[in-house]
Amino acid sequence: MSHVAGTDSSIALTQRSSARYYQRPDARTLTYDPSRTSLDGLAWQVALSRNSAEHWLGSIAYQETGPGSSRTTWASRPGPTGGRSRPCFGYQDNHPHAVVRNWYFIPFENHTWNFDGDLVFRGFGLLNNYNFANFWNVQLRHDYSVTALDDRLTRGGPLAGFPSYEDAAISFRSDSRRTTQLSGSAFYQWDRAGQWNGQYSLTLDLRPTSAAHINIGPSFSKNHSLAQYLTTIADDSAIATYQHRYVFAALDQTQLAILARLDWTFTHGSRFSCSCSRSSRRLGSAT
Repeated sequence: MSHVAGTDSSIALTQRSSARYYQRPDARTLTYDPSRTSLDGLAWQVALSRNSAEHWLGSIAYQETGPGSSRTTWASRPGPTGGRSRPCFGYQDNHPHAVVRNWYFIPFENHTWNFDGDLVFRGFGLLNNYNFANFWNVQLRHDYSVTALDDRLTRGGPLAGFPSYEDAAISFRSDSRRTTQLSGSAFYQWDRAGQWNGQYSLTLDLRPTSAAHINIGPSFSKNHSLAQYLTTIADDSAIATYQHRYVFAALDQTQLAILARLDWTFTHGSRFSCSCSRSSRRLGSAT
């Protein structure tokens, strides 16, 4: 449960925030009230799972976060909250083989509705994980999301369509017993509208002594968006969108970064940490 109290102006801002969007003109269960001085919300979850078995595991869960709640971490994506179901079942094999020490695969689903009953996310995925005989680990993942509605794209305006998309990811880590380890990941997402997003990283993990821990590595990301929100313009002739027009633009972003981190643990238990990063970012012109 959560309770937020304050002046009417501060609670009005809370209602209009991206976590709630009470002001949506087509909302059927939300009512924006600028005279409010408090908001109450409830978040809860029920789950049934099988965590201990030789091979077959699984779980099914239902989560719900009330529109007045300040807890939004349960949602499958940030923004206005509602109900979410998450069934998943998987198979594991912990018997060592010539190439693989153990492995598992988990197919899963995610379904999310807002409190108007609009389907705002419906996705299916498959997660595979392999621990090899040389103690290297590789994880593969693929997700597919069907066409749904988006209650946050217009920043408090009416619902918009959300195109179906897919993504694929791979990550690896070398032998975790070694004092020198290498890890990396690659992620790529694309949708039917022509938007895409790629993220890649590589990290070198060093433990030259029992007290010192060093991480250093580059990361690179590049994405192409066709629906970057710019502004909202009042227009009495825009009947279909409640007398407002919502302006979007194409946006291209490229970022290259290098992160270095040092952790030093002293004998009396205290620790010193130091990190530095260098990044270069380029934005394409919006059209």
